[in-house]
Amino acid sequence: MSPLLTGGLVVSALAVATLVWLWSVSSRLERLRSRSRRALGEVLGLLITRGESVPRLVETAKGHLKALELSEVPDACRELVAACEAARTTGRKALPEVTSLNRCNLVLERALAEITEAAAKVEGEHGDPLRSLIDEIGSIEARLGFARASYNDAVRGYNEEIRGFPARLVAASLGFSSASLLVDSGAGSGHDGANRVEQAEL
Repeated sequence: MSPLLTGGLVVSALAVATLVWLWSVSSRLERLRSRSRRALGEVLGLLITRGESVPRLVETAKGHLKALELSEVPDACRELVAACEAARTTGRKALPEVTSLNRCNLVLERALAEITEAAAKVEGEHGDPLRSLIDEIGSIEARLGFARASYNDAVRGYNEEIRGFPARLVAASLGFSSASLLVDSGAGSGHDGANRVEQAEL
């Protein structure tokens, strides 16, 4: 076999091996990204439900909890629902940016914590409608907590794969980029919620 033919076969074999490797890396990253996208879809559905429920709670709370400042909550709810709808329409080739989701959540979760704490002091049947709505939203919050944790686990796995070797050599050129985490406000935990949002987006 001539050296020229041998060289051609080697080059062809290397090209095929490279294409197979690129396909393997791309397929794995796409599986991880799709898992993250499915988990996010569940989160978005719950966020929309909560964003539509909280204004009813605020309206009910106004009659009992006049000392609370809740004027920014309805706007945050509308912004949250709009951000969720926008995230749902993001193309297949990218996970949506979650900055606005995190910031709206910060407002809503702090408001919910304040309303819940104040509602505990409303005595008798006057507080029943308020407590009923709080329980309803509390159920959504519990499901949201599990869904958020599932999404964040998926995103961590996806981000680790992108940043690991050898995927990091070609991830960007294949159209893959790291994604942000969803966070809660840390209300009542002694943490600064805004700071946690910023850290999660690094």
